[in-house]
Amino acid sequence: MSIRREVVYAAGIASFILSYIIHSPSLSNPIYSDIVSFWYREGWLTRLRIPYIEAPFEYPPLSGFLTFLAASLGSNIISYYSIFSAIILVFYITMLEIVIRLCEERGIGLEYALILICLSPSMILYTVYNYDVIFASLLMLSLFLLLRRRLISSAIAFSAAALVKLINLITLPFILMHVEGWRNRVKYALISLGIFAAVNLVLWALNPDFIDGTYLYHVRWGLENAWYLIFFPNSGSWDTAKLFGMLLMAYGLLKVYLHDSADLIQRTFMALSVFLLTNYVF
Repeated sequence: MSIRREVVYAAGIASFILSYIIHSPSLSNPIYSDIVSFWYREGWLTRLRIPYIEAPFEYPPLSGFLTFLAASLGSNIISYYSIFSAIILVFYITMLEIVIRLCEERGIGLEYALILICLSPSMILYTVYNYDVIFASLLMLSLFLLLRRRLISSAIAFSAAALVKLINLITLPFILMHVEGWRNRVKYALISLGIFAAVNLVLWALNPDFIDGTYLYHVRWGLENAWYLIFFPNSGSWDTAKLFGMLLMAYGLLKVYLHDSADLIQRTFMALSVFLLTNYVF
């Protein structure tokens, strides 16, 4: 029996509401979320200190801007959390629509979108959590636009995704190979990387400590939920563990880059899977 898109949307909204509830600071014992923790961290949101300039923030600039926006519009923790959740909902609906369209175009049953995007426990737990849905939505939008040969719009969306989280930069090599013609490849690279670089350069000029407080923050982080932590239980060996993870990542990504029989969506999935399986910080 085929599933209608309305059913997927209804399940998605229900999943989002459940995620909103379980993390809500109005509960006596809510499940942890980064969103709520940002509000209480050194009070920088409550005092409306500008991220990257007046206060350090360990996520890329668009993440900090959206967090600051939610805090500016919200007068307390509940309104801040609700506004932040509403921002996530916009990106979640965008992602859901893109997945539905891709399934319809490829003859894939919408039950897969229903199960993986709406009903999976990980989606319920991590939808209203931090910036994962925003990042995924922007990356999928970039790929969706690229498949329709809208290069400039795709490159802008790709840059926006990198300004939320850096992860999508590992997909750029095979994305560029998907673009037809060297001139278009250069244009795509200049737009996507140029916007990303320009935003970061402005912030670095305004605050020379910006790079250290944002991009080097996680470099100094220890092993967090990495599966190979079992082989490196002593924190003194974690530098070796990071090198081990990076070598695994390099090998895995090289396999993906050379695996030209897979299409753009499949290679993106494989590259992100390699990153998640080998990175030392989740």
